[in-house]
Amino acid sequence: MRVFIAVLVLIFSLQSWTKADDISDFEIEGISVGDSLLDFFSEKEIKSKPEINTYIYPNSDKYILWISNDTQIKLEEYDGMQFHYKLSDSKYVIEAMDAHIYFYDNIQDCYPKKKEIYNVIVKLFPNIKADNENAIHPLNEDSKVEQSSWTFSDAHILLECFDWSPDMPYGDKLSLSITSNNLNDWLQYEAYE
Repeated sequence: MRVFIAVLVLIFSLQSWTKADDISDFEIEGISVGDSLLDFFSEKEIKSKPEINTYIYPNSDKYILWISNDTQIKLEEYDGMQFHYKLSDSKYVIEAMDAHIYFYDNIQDCYPKKKEIYNVIVKLFPNIKADNENAIHPLNEDSKVEQSSWTFSDAHILLECFDWSPDMPYGDKLSLSITSNNLNDWLQYEAYE
């Protein structure tokens, strides 16, 4: 009987550790990687205005980037979201998602928000070490990015504040993204090659 109880305690302990490191536990606006876009949008919404809402990569059409607009989803914390899914997937399973908050020319407001989100991620995934970096953005030597990343066995989370140079056509923003390893590998080795 003692052995049986010890085994049960061990099983439940391991399950909680595994669950704490499972990327599907992390949600942005109630949505997770692995969910179907059809749980949140109609197929008509997903397919509407492809010239505006979608991006197909130059060297491979395996995945597509779909950008939701503010009439399609009610966001509580973020200004916008975008999603990647396999073009051939009739279930529209989310392989990556990105949410952002614009700070335009007031980047100083980004850092406390990033710290707040960082603390939530650290609390959710205490077993995953964060890598932190402050860098010059590769698109422009006068633009900076402060980033934190977490690597999981099947995906990664990236949390960034972009401080764009005034001569760049972008507004300063916070970006939070979750990307499956499958999609990340495709982006690195197929999408642009």
